[in-house]
Amino acid sequence: MAVRLLLGGALDTVASTSTSLSPSPSPSSPVPRPGLRPVLDQLSKSGMVLHNGSLRVYDVPQCGAAYTLAQLQNVFAAHAVEWNLMGRDRPWWSVLSVAEYDQGTAPSENTIRTFYESGRKHVDRVLADLHLAPPLHDMRVLDVGCGLGRLAHAFARLGAAVACVDQSWNHLRLAQKQAYKRLAAADARRIEHLVTSPDLIASVGGRRYDVVHSWIALQHAVAPLQAVFMQQMCDVLKSGGKGLLQIPFFTPMHYTPMDEIRHAFESRGCRVSQWFAFAYLLHGPKKSYHMSHVHVSVAPNSNTV
Repeated sequence: MAVRLLLGGALDTVASTSTSLSPSPSPSSPVPRPGLRPVLDQLSKSGMVLHNGSLRVYDVPQCGAAYTLAQLQNVFAAHAVEWNLMGRDRPWWSVLSVAEYDQGTAPSENTIRTFYESGRKHVDRVLADLHLAPPLHDMRVLDVGCGLGRLAHAFARLGAAVACVDQSWNHLRLAQKQAYKRLAAADARRIEHLVTSPDLIASVGGRRYDVVHSWIALQHAVAPLQAVFMQQMCDVLKSGGKGLLQIPFFTPMHYTPMDEIRHAFESRGCRVSQWFAFAYLLHGPKKSYHMSHVHVSVAPNSNTV
């Protein structure tokens, strides 16, 4: 059974803990010396610091704590090692964990075609949910946890410039190879393959996007990394932009409370406009796998480009 909850309009103000990429200093904020301005302008393209040069702290209610990105480097590195190993040994299965893709590094050509065709169908549903119609020329799309470019291929075919971002260099290397093998050259060139760190903003060079998207990726991260990425996905969303991401909120293995998902977005000036809750039955009726995906859109802000 599917449940849909529609939520209210955009936030009029951003919570006091939020900081845009380049806000004006408040009267109580330290005023940087002129000689530091170029350095601080560069730091504004990072999720690690605030506009005044102090370390940015990410609130994670699920842990009852707050973290800087530096404090999360080790746990992120452990994630990255694990996923690079899977990208080396079981790349296709690591993205879609079903038997037909568990063929090591060399699945059949038909299996690979089916893999990327599933991405095309998924993107069609995403565009319908976001009320967007192709072509997507002059639009920039960010796919966080893009894996082998399953969805990036589909966005690029529709004309979008796509940032395919992942923590696994092994996945990205194969994603780029497949893009130039399977797409028209012009479409392949529209995909930028980027290795990310916890500092997503720096990983994309401080750019803003019309659409941000993440699917079956954040569910694998621990709560602090989920919060960090959700907040930064709002930071890089253009004013009037739209986002769609999937994150479980009701499973024994992957559990992020809905109010904390909402907090992560709203603390950065985004609003959750829709929740979609749905259930899959895997391996018989006794094993239910519940997932949610969240449609978010950013509130208009004069600091957003």
